[in-house]
Amino acid sequence: MSQLIATTALFAQIMLPATQTVAVDPGVNKPAPVIQTVGADDTKPKPKSDSNKGKLSLVFSGVSHHFGQREYWDGNEMRHFNEVNPGAGIEYGLGKIGPFESYIAAGFYKNSVYNTSKYLAAGIETSGSKFLGAGIDAGLLTGYPDMPVPVAAIPFVRVGKSDGPNLKVNVIPPIKNLTPMTVGVQLRVPIK
Repeated sequence: MSQLIATTALFAQIMLPATQTVAVDPGVNKPAPVIQTVGADDTKPKPKSDSNKGKLSLVFSGVSHHFGQREYWDGNEMRHFNEVNPGAGIEYGLGKIGPFESYIAAGFYKNSVYNTSKYLAAGIETSGSKFLGAGIDAGLLTGYPDMPVPVAAIPFVRVGKSDGPNLKVNVIPPIKNLTPMTVGVQLRVPIK
C-alpha cells in the first residue's frame, strides 16, 4: 500500500508540478501533511503586451521651422511662414502590422499659411526601440488653398518612450509652390 501511495505521489509531482505534493512517511504508512508547491511558471511575471491596440493618446501640435524659403505670397502680399502651430488631436492604436504599430489619428492645427488645418490619417511606427522610433502618417489634410489634392504623407521620428509622453518630430517634404521643407514638433501623451 505504501508503494502505491509513493508511486501516486511521484506521478502527481512529475505530471502536475504546480499542484499539491503529498509526502509519505514510510514508517507510519500515512500521508504526511499536504505541502503546496509552486511551479516555475507561477513565479514568472506575466509579460506586458507591447501592442498599442486600444491605446489612446492626445497629440498637441506646437512649433515648426521652415528651411530655405522664409516667405510666401498670399495673393496680396509677401508673408513670413507661421512657425507657431498650436493644435490638438487624438490617436487610437490598432495593433501590430508586422514589426510596426498601427493607429488612426484625427485633429487640427494652425498651419504654415495661417489657416486651420484638419487631418484624418492612418499611421505606422516602428516598435523595436523603447526610446527612438520612426514612422509615417498618411491621409487627408485641409487648410492649404493651393494644394491640388488634399492628401499628405508625413514621415516622423519619435523621441521618448513609446509607452509614455514623447515627441513626434515631423519632417514635411517641400510642396511645390506652397511650402519649403519643414520640421514640426508635436507632443504625444498616452491617456489609456
